[in-house]
Amino acid sequence: MNTKVIGLYSFPKSGNTWVRNIISSAVGSDDVHTAIPDIYNSNIWENPVTVGNRDVVFYKSHSRKEMTEAYGRQFKNTQIIYIVRHPLDVFLSQLNYISDNVMGEAGAVLPCKSVDDVISRGDIDLYFGAFCTFGTLQPRFEDAGSWVENTQYWITRQRSEPERILILRYEDISEYGIDALKDVATRIDTPENNIARGFEAAQNNTRLNGKFFWKQKVRNYRDLLRPEIVVRFRSLFDKQLADVGYAED
Repeated sequence: MNTKVIGLYSFPKSGNTWVRNIISSAVGSDDVHTAIPDIYNSNIWENPVTVGNRDVVFYKSHSRKEMTEAYGRQFKNTQIIYIVRHPLDVFLSQLNYISDNVMGEAGAVLPCKSVDDVISRGDIDLYFGAFCTFGTLQPRFEDAGSWVENTQYWITRQRSEPERILILRYEDISEYGIDALKDVATRIDTPENNIARGFEAAQNNTRLNGKFFWKQKVRNYRDLLRPEIVVRFRSLFDKQLADVGYAED
């Protein structure tokens, strides 16, 4: 098969939607869901994208392991781009996502109207304890596993296959913009100016709305979590934080 297959992986709420929008626009598509479909609910083979002179099948996944089959078809991933984000910002973003602020009906299951509501009620320790224990606030999403399982798998794989697996940090994209995305251009075989165009378009497509696109802030946890919670998390996951470049963050 001459078609390239490129997977965009991440633990949930790590910036996958942002990067999908960047790449989708960079390859000339205005419809991110068609250009880079979610492998869990779309047939990824229906609409390949032409990049240069080759067809490319992009897909998005939150799996903690590399996927090699979709819709009855075996495949090999030509490239994998993995997005990682500081786990305490992931925790807060997940909490926002499962809250009534985003999910709407979630309040019928969880007494969680918003992150601010949880903090003002003094219930943040309950959700934080669940995140520390299970590594996620979405335990039913078994394919993603825990934050530790997910990141450790991909970091380990990247060390053995650096030419095939690229690790992107959410913080680097936020702070350095297109300079942090130059390797993406190489991996998907498109000029850097296309990535720059995609980055600008994605800024509009993922504009802050206080709901799904909530804070979009690096180190948001410093504003919202008590220092003792941060210290506790570091004591529990010091090695894992260091492995993904957050030892001093």
